[in-house]
Amino acid sequence: MVAELKWKIDNLEGSLRQVEEENTLLREYHGIFGVKTDKLYEENKVFQEQSKKRLKSKERSPDKANDITTRSKIKHILKGQIPDEYALDYDKTFVKQSDKIYKKLIPELKKLISGHYNLSVTQLSN
Repeated sequence: MVAELKWKIDNLEGSLRQVEEENTLLREYHGIFGVKTDKLYEENKVFQEQSKKRLKSKERSPDKANDITTRSKIKHILKGQIPDEYALDYDKTFVKQSDKIYKKLIPELKKLISGHYNLSVTQLSN
């Protein structure tokens, strides 16, 4: 029993020494990498400040100007204040488009239907 306890104590002391060695090694690594991390943090901070200064000092780009005019046009449209030059003549606009669609669609439909049904002459001509 005593021998067994001594063996356990020796085993625990060996484990303790190993843990202490690993702990010491980790502290050394932490010291080394901590200094590098601090340097990198400071460098990053400097770069961020420089980039903020650059962003603030940028001139207004043409895209920004176009963006502003586009937004104002959208606001007018949403408010219902469409200028007269853009007002639609609904009869002309949609009738023309409908005619174009019908001219393309009707012959295509006739072809598709004639393959499945026997249409009379009056049905084909209308």
